[in-house]
Amino acid sequence: MNQTQELKSTLIQLQSQINQLSAKDKAVYDKSKQDLDILVKNNGQYAIAAVCVKAVELQLSHG
Repeated sequence: MNQTQELKSTLIQLQSQINQLSAKDKAVYDKSKQDLDILVKNNGQYAIAAVCVKAVELQLSHG
C-alpha cells in the first residue's frame, strides 16, 4: 500500500471515530485537521501528514 492509500485509510478510520466524539474532542480534531490540511497544501508530504493523523488518532483514543 502506498503512502496516499495509507493516509486515506487512516482518515477513513479516524472519521469513524470522530462521529463518536464529544463536542470538546471534536473541536480538537477540527483544529488538528485544519493544521494537517495546511501541511499537505504547503508541503504535499503525505508521509508527514499520515504520521500527524496517526498522532491525533492516538491522542483522541487515549485521552
